[in-house]
Amino acid sequence: MPTEAGRSRAQMSRRLGVLSACALAVAMAAGAAACSSVEPTPGPTAPLSRRWELVGIESAGSDLVVSVRLFAPVELSVLLDGGRPPDESSVPAGAGIASFRFRGVADGDHSVKVTDGATGISRAVRAGPPPVVAQGAGFVLKVGEKARVGEAGPLVTFKGVPEDSRCPTDAWCAQAGEAAVELAIDGAGVRVRVPRKGEGTESVAGYSITVSGLEPLPSTTRNIDPEQYRATFRVEAR
Repeated sequence: MPTEAGRSRAQMSRRLGVLSACALAVAMAAGAAACSSVEPTPGPTAPLSRRWELVGIESAGSDLVVSVRLFAPVELSVLLDGGRPPDESSVPAGAGIASFRFRGVADGDHSVKVTDGATGISRAVRAGPPPVVAQGAGFVLKVGEKARVGEAGPLVTFKGVPEDSRCPTDAWCAQAGEAAVELAIDGAGVRVRVPRKGEGTESVAGYSITVSGLEPLPSTTRNIDPEQYRATFRVEAR
């Protein structure tokens, strides 16, 4: 009958044998996984690259200028009000910013559609001078829209929301989170941090800018299109 010491030596021999076989297999197969009964976890898969994205639509006098960022060469169709093609186009041969200009656009509300034949987006846009709002009064802008504060006051442009960590409406969070609202006052950029509940204020170019609301709120079941944000602003001279 084997002794306790004998059984221990036998177990040790079996372990050494397993390790030796494993080492030999690794040496014979370059790049083979280390000996383990656990399968390696596959790494993350890189998302498919986007081909293009709408940067913005600017009203320049009686013109509308549509800017599109290209990530790869692609043929785009850009139409105003469902059928009018641009009067001028500047499209890079590869990646870069493509520009499409519509001249002599009447003041008022219009629609712009950009498509590559497979995917497309439509945006409402207002041509003509920006609306005038009273100093200290609240006003709402969508991304890309502008408003002038007073007849001779500063021009406010809502540039976008580069950060949004606010707690989703259908989730419980230890912290409420906040969003960063990016805007420009007569071309001077400023970023205002806005809590989920409450308002945020910053100062630039001699004015105090308050953001008292930002919609929509995040949700765990959908992504927010960057163009869908609407912010409520209030501007006062310091």
